[in-house]
Amino acid sequence: MNRILKNNFKVLHMNIRVLLFIISFAALSACDKKPTCASSMVLTASNLTPTVGDDVVITALKETSNEVFQWNGPRTNEINQSNTLRIDNIKLSHSGVFSCSKGNTDCNTSLSDTILINVQLKQETPPCTPATNVVTCSNIPSVTFSSVTKGFGTPFNTINLYGSASTIGYPVFTVLFNSYNGNTEPRDGTYITTDRQVFDVLQEPNEISISFIYASNFYHCRLGNKVYVTHVNGKLQVTFCNLEFGSSPSPPTTCTGVIRQS
Repeated sequence: MNRILKNNFKVLHMNIRVLLFIISFAALSACDKKPTCASSMVLTASNLTPTVGDDVVITALKETSNEVFQWNGPRTNEINQSNTLRIDNIKLSHSGVFSCSKGNTDCNTSLSDTILINVQLKQETPPCTPATNVVTCSNIPSVTFSSVTKGFGTPFNTINLYGSASTIGYPVFTVLFNSYNGNTEPRDGTYITTDRQVFDVLQEPNEISISFIYASNFYHCRLGNKVYVTHVNGKLQVTFCNLEFGSSPSPPTTCTGVIRQS
């Protein structure tokens, strides 16, 4: 009888040990399955003040493998698993605050940070040195401006320069800055010509329009050429070199000149 009791006790003791092992293993497994959650968020950038045309990478701190990142900012709205946001050939319209939030499906947390990217205009020296307030063209008369007025408002609702000569019949030049900049003084730097006088919201802030009328023909600059904007003693100035102007039915012409606010 005692032998039977002893055997039963041994079996019970073994079962208890097995049960304790199973409980311990389950507890360890539960600990192993506990998710690792992010604890901090920091944004860094390869360049905080890039120049138009540069490539910029913004990086968010990544702590776990299953984090999801939501990027927002100028011209940016995307959700992905990448902790980097790459902007190639950055534009002036990318200037502003970028934000990124991160989280994952296992953690009921969300962390975010912001960073300011201040895009700069290219500062280039014009490849020509024309006289101030003189424009020379290839197949129409050159013009010397007796007055260059700066204004804002009708009919284009934009900062503008109007260059006119005292002699009747000579071209009157009109320079228009992007109307979506509002009544904001243009920044110094390199601008790019647009082929129309009316701007839309998708055009870059450093797009510029130059046109003139001669012999009842309307001439407008062609798309994609450089214009150099500066201030001289506080006066707004634009310089262009061999800028091509199209007109229909008249043949195109190229013009070089400096137009400075009087």
